[in-house]
Amino acid sequence: MRLLALPSDIGGYKLRSLPRDAYILTLVLIAGALVVWSISGLPATLIGWGTIAIFALMVALADLFPIVMPGEMGEISVSAAVFIASAILFGPQVAIWIAFLGTLAGEICYRLVILKRPWNRVPFNVSMAVILLGTVSVVYYLVADTSPAHLNSLRDLLALILAGFIYYTLSDLLLSVVIALDQGFPVLTVWRITLRDAAWHNVTMIPLGAIFALLWTVAPWSIALALLPLLTVRRSMALVRESLEQTRQALIALADTIDARDSSTYQHSQRVAEYAEMTARQMRLPYDEVELIVTSARLHDLGKIGMDNAMLYKPGPLSSEEREEFQRHPSIGESLVGYFPAFGAGRDIVRHHHEHFDGRGYPNGKENEEIPLGARILAVADAYDAMTSDRPYRSAMSKETAIARLKAASGTQFDPQVVEAFLTALARKEEERRYMPHRAQPRLEEASSEAGER
Repeated sequence: MRLLALPSDIGGYKLRSLPRDAYILTLVLIAGALVVWSISGLPATLIGWGTIAIFALMVALADLFPIVMPGEMGEISVSAAVFIASAILFGPQVAIWIAFLGTLAGEICYRLVILKRPWNRVPFNVSMAVILLGTVSVVYYLVADTSPAHLNSLRDLLALILAGFIYYTLSDLLLSVVIALDQGFPVLTVWRITLRDAAWHNVTMIPLGAIFALLWTVAPWSIALALLPLLTVRRSMALVRESLEQTRQALIALADTIDARDSSTYQHSQRVAEYAEMTARQMRLPYDEVELIVTSARLHDLGKIGMDNAMLYKPGPLSSEEREEFQRHPSIGESLVGYFPAFGAGRDIVRHHHEHFDGRGYPNGKENEEIPLGARILAVADAYDAMTSDRPYRSAMSKETAIARLKAASGTQFDPQVVEAFLTALARKEEERRYMPHRAQPRLEEASSEAGER
């Protein structure tokens, strides 16, 4: 587990940079003290240093092929298995130098050979590795029995389990804190978004590390036998991440294709997602809930995929039969999204984004708090973009008219709190456009019982 990247302003000091950089500096000082302390326990023989070099090389090689976690600020690699084996085999002082040399070499090689990442992640990643391996090795040696043989007793097994638990708890904590300080989100939220999905990967590394240690004890060359299962675990985790990302991209591309069928709805879901995001942030919702709402907004019209263009872009009013058919699209969208477990949490938002606060919407006639908050936010964002865009059945309204209609429908069609948050966020965005045009998002420039009904 390691940090992928921090914004390049580290040391430039915006408000959040001060505690973040102070935190990183604290870890660097602790790690430096551990490295200095461990010098006295380093081997005096060439063979001993050869062992350190072998394990450090395995750490560096493993770190050259990381897997990026959700949120793109954290990475995982199979070097954890090597760390666990080092903690079991060599004691804290040697393990600290394996962590220090291996992680530093991996960071340098990764930047020079594979991808030029910012240097500002290096002090944190190296310090975290040193602190982790020093702590875990001390814990293991305090709990394990004192016999020369490794992992041959119940105490050794307990020590392994405890060391593994501390390794991943401490690594998740250290990484979550630095991201939380940088991004301004709660630590638990960062963990849920960035690290929670790595839990099974982490658990797998503990027995693999034990196998590494046992094979080294039997015959050092035999650790080659563990490389295949280690590579298999790494590949399976990478495939899961790639599958999730490809599925997300495919669904979003499909939603964009639906928008692109007509020039009047081109980029509609993108603008709705932007409006929904700024509203959710104005309401100070947790980061993961904001992300869920944004993803649901991008997919909210997915149910229109099988509907006849002649009906969707009809210049006049819909007949009762056509309206009934049209009102099926939230349910169809929910079903389509539901086929993908990774997006299942957004199903209710997609299904209920045409419900009315007073219970007169569709498809279920839910009202007030029965409607998911994300769906209430999406309803306002969708309506505003629909009103301020040209449609086959009418020309775009002015922003002032659209705002007036949102206010008029507040408490009936729309949640009053959501309307208030949306209008506040919209006004702030207009101020940014006015005084700081470089910060305003350009797509906002393009951006009722009749409001958002089609």
